Amino acid sequence: LEDLGYAGADILVTITFLVIIGTVLIQGLTSRPIAKWLGLVQPEPEGIFIVGANHISQLLALEIKKQGVKVMLSDTGWENVTSARLKGIDTYYGNVVSDHADRIINLQGLGKLLAMTSNNSLNSLALTRYKAEFGLDNIFYTQVQSEVKSGDHKSVHLSYSGRRAFGKEIYYSDLDKQISSGQKIRTTSISDKFSYADYLELYKDTVTPLVAISDKNKTFIFNDNQQFEVKSGWRVISLLANQEEVQA
Repeated sequence: LEDLGYAGADILVTITFLVIIGTVLIQGLTSRPIAKWLGLVQPEPEGIFIVGANHISQLLALEIKKQGVKVMLSDTGWENVTSARLKGIDTYYGNVVSDHADRIINLQGLGKLLAMTSNNSLNSLALTRYKAEFGLDNIFYTQVQSEVKSGDHKSVHLSYSGRRAFGKEIYYSDLDKQISSGQKIRTTSISDKFSYADYLELYKDTVTPLVAISDKNKTFIFNDNQQFEVKSGWRVISLLANQEEVQA
C-alpha cells in the first residue's frame, strides 16, 4: 500500500496489532461475567465420589443425594453395586485404579473423593490415583483400625495422600458398629436459633458429623484438619444415635 501511495499505510501494522490485543483483552475480561449472566457457566463441582459401595457408604450416599448433591459410588463387588443401583445411586462397577475406570468413569460434577472401604491399600491407591483430578485438599479417607495398629513397615501412610475423614479418632470399624447398633445417618439444619454449637451440645458423644453442605450447596467433609466453619443456613449430615432429630 505504501508503494501504491496510500496515505497512512505505514501505521496499518500498528493498528492491526492494537485491534488484536484489544479484542483479546476485552474478551478475556468480559467473557466469564457475560457467561454467568447468561447462565452458561458450569458451576464448581461439589459432588462426592465415594470409593466403596458398602452398607455405610450407601446410607451416606442416599442422604447426600436427598440434599440435592451429586454422588457416585464405586465397588468391585457386584452385590454392593447392585444394591446401590436399586436405591437409585449412581455407581461404577470395577476397580477405580484400572484402565477401564479411566475410560468409563465420568467425573463431571464430582469435586471430592472419599475412600471409604475396609481395605487400607485400596484406599491409598484410590487417593494416589485421583490426587491430580481432585487436588490434595479434596481427597479423604477413613482409617482402618486393624491395619493402623499392625504397624506394617511396608504400608503407605495415607496422610501423605489425603485427609483423614471424620476425625483422627474415627475408624471404619467404629462407623460399622454404630450403624449395626441402630444409629442413623440424618441431616440437620443449622440456623441462628439452633447453631452448630447447640447441635453438638445437644447430641454430645452420640453424634459423628460426616458432611456439611452450605447454603450455596457447597460440600465439606469433616476431617481432622478442617478449615471451615458451619454457619446458619447450612445442613449437617451426621451419624446420630436413635433419637428424634431436632429441626431448626
